[in-house]
Amino acid sequence: MKNIYFKNEIIKKVLEKYKVIWSLHYLNGLAGWDARIYMPKKGIIARGKAHAQASKLIQQFFLDKEFVYLINKASEEKNLNVYEKGVLRILRKDLDQYQKIPIKFTEKWAEITNKGQSIWENAKNNDDFKFFAPILGKIIKMCQEKSEIIGYKSHPYDVHIDDFEHGMTTYDVDMYFNSIKGSLIKTLAYINKSKKYIPKHILSSEIYSKHEMNNLNNSVLDYLGADRDRFRMDISSHPFTQGFGPNDVRITTWYHDKDFASSLTATIHEFGHSLYELESIADFEFTPLSGGNSLSIHESLSRFWENIVARSYGFAKFIHKDLIKLGENYKKYSTSDIYKYLNIVSPGLIRVDADEITYHFHILIRFELEKELIKGKLKVNDLPDAWNTLYKKYLGIKPLNYKDGVLQDIHWSAGLIGYFPTYSIGTALSSIWMDLIEKDIGSINKLVESKSGINKLRNWLQNNIHKYGSMYDFKDMVKKVSKNSFNTTSWKKYLKKKYSTIY
Repeated sequence: MKNIYFKNEIIKKVLEKYKVIWSLHYLNGLAGWDARIYMPKKGIIARGKAHAQASKLIQQFFLDKEFVYLINKASEEKNLNVYEKGVLRILRKDLDQYQKIPIKFTEKWAEITNKGQSIWENAKNNDDFKFFAPILGKIIKMCQEKSEIIGYKSHPYDVHIDDFEHGMTTYDVDMYFNSIKGSLIKTLAYINKSKKYIPKHILSSEIYSKHEMNNLNNSVLDYLGADRDRFRMDISSHPFTQGFGPNDVRITTWYHDKDFASSLTATIHEFGHSLYELESIADFEFTPLSGGNSLSIHESLSRFWENIVARSYGFAKFIHKDLIKLGENYKKYSTSDIYKYLNIVSPGLIRVDADEITYHFHILIRFELEKELIKGKLKVNDLPDAWNTLYKKYLGIKPLNYKDGVLQDIHWSAGLIGYFPTYSIGTALSSIWMDLIEKDIGSINKLVESKSGINKLRNWLQNNIHKYGSMYDFKDMVKKVSKNSFNTTSWKKYLKKKYSTIY
C-alpha cells in the first residue's frame, strides 16, 4: 500500500535507511522490557553488553556518510510537507548529538545505565542508599560530561531537559514553577483550613486481594477500550510503558496489599501513555514519527486519564460496582466515599501516589536536586539529606527510610535526568485538553459514565493529538490544538473549581 504522507524522494531514501536504526531501537526496547519483567537477575551483565553494542551500532548507522549526506540534502529541499519536516526535525536533533558525542561514551552510557537499574532495584528492596550511590555517582558524572560535550548557553542542565523536551531550557522550567507555586500554596492552605479537610481516608488502609485488584484493573482497561491484540499489562517494581509501534505496546502496574488507588491510578496513567503510542497514523510505523517524542505531551495524556478521568465523580460511579469484589469491607463504601478518597489532598512521601496539588512539589524537589547535581553543587553522598530537607521545606514531612525517599524512583538509575519536569508541565497541559474536549463534546464527568462517552473521548484525543505522533514539538503541538501558546491558566481554574467544591 502506497504511503501518502512521504512523497519527497530524498525523504523516502532517508526513511529506507532509517529502518535499520528503527530495528535496533526496537530490539533494544524489547531487551529493556524483558530485563524489567522476566529476565533472571544474573542476566543483567550480558544484557548490558548487548544493549551497549546495539546503542553503539545505532550511532554508527546515524553517522554513516550516505545517511548524513541524505539528511543534509533533505534539509535543502524547499517543498517538504509537514510530515516530512517532522521527520527531518527529529533526525537533525539526533544527528547533532551523535556528531558531538564519542561512540565510546554512548557504549559506556548504555552499559552503566543498564547496570544502574538493576542496582537501584536491589538498593530499594534493601533500603540501602550506600549500595546505589557509587553507580549513581558515575551516572551523574557522565551527565556532567555530556553537558560539556554538547554545550549549553546558560545552565548545564539545559542539555538534559532538551533530551526530553526539545528546545526547553532550565530557565523555562524555573519560570513555569514560579507561575504555579503561588496557586499551589494558596489552594493547599485553603484545603487545610476547610472544615471538610481530613488528612487520610479510611479507604487507604483497606487491605485488598491482589487477584481481585488485578481483575479490577483489567475490567477498567476493558472499559477504557484496551485492545488486547495490541496491548498487554505486567507487574514491575515501578510502573512504566514500553511502546514498539501501533500494534505492540506493553504497560506495567504494581500492587501493595492496600490503598487500591495506588495500583488503579498507575494502571490508568500507563494506559494513557499506551494510547498515544498505539494511535499515531499507521503509516508512521518504522519512521521517527511513530508514537510521541515530546514527554510533556506524553505526560499530559497519561495525567489526563489518571487525574481528570480517573478522579472524576463519574468514574467513581463506574468503578463502584466492581470495588466490592476487592473484599468484604468494601461493600460499606458509597460512590461519594470513593470520590473523596480519590481526591484526598494531603502531603505524602510517594510521588506517584500524590494528589493533584502536592504532586507538583514532588516534581519541583527533584528538579531542584537535579540542577544542583548536574552543576556539581550537590554531591551524590549528600543527596539523601538534601532530599529530606526539601521535603520538609515544601511538604512539611520527612521520610524515615530511603525506599520512600531518595530511592523511590527508577529514573536516575536509568539516566533519565531532565525527565521529571515534564510530569508537572504535562499535568498543567492536561487541563487545556480538558477545556477543549468539554467545549467540543461535553462534560468529561458525564462522558466517563458510559462506554459510548469513553469512545467519544478517545476519538477526540486520537483525531486531535494521538494521530500526529511526533510530527510536532511541544510548543507547536499545543498551538495547533488549542490555537494558543502553552500557559497555566486552565490548570489553575480547574484546581480552584474542583477543590473549592470538594472542600
